[in-house]
Amino acid sequence: MKIYVIGCSCSGKSTLALKLAARLDITHIELDQIWWLPDWQERKITEFRQIVESRLNSSDNWVIDGNYRRVRDIILPQVDQIIWLNLPFHIVFWRSITRTISRSISHKSVCNGNYERLSALLSRDGMPAWIIRSYKIRKQYGSALKATDNRVIELKTPKAINTFLKNLKSMISY
Repeated sequence: MKIYVIGCSCSGKSTLALKLAARLDITHIELDQIWWLPDWQERKITEFRQIVESRLNSSDNWVIDGNYRRVRDIILPQVDQIIWLNLPFHIVFWRSITRTISRSISHKSVCNGNYERLSALLSRDGMPAWIIRSYKIRKQYGSALKATDNRVIELKTPKAINTFLKNLKSMISY
């Protein structure tokens, strides 16, 4: 089983992917962990692609999460199921604010020793601003993919995500 979880930032991709990996006893691959180096430096695209391809090929069963166009051509041909978290804007925007505050206060590492700061709430590079810039693009991509690919399961609410997890065995096509 190979599953790709997509959706807007703060939609719960990594959280869902972790739960799927645990319940299905398969490998979890988080694209953010591969892309971001310490001090919020970006990995070179060629290296990123090589690492992603290597991780995908190192396991027969996996769940991967992220929205990186740079590697979609490597991921999509291999997946059995695509889960699109298509949550409303107000939910993901609110999550971006609360998550930034929570991570800033707790000083919880986001990935590879990187941390969020309260200043990110108002920064052009912060998550709330990123949600504003990318939400429509992610929604358009998910809609187009769903229209052309029968492997897509669209989940539109947190309740739908919980129901999906509860009924996992019947929802995933093996």
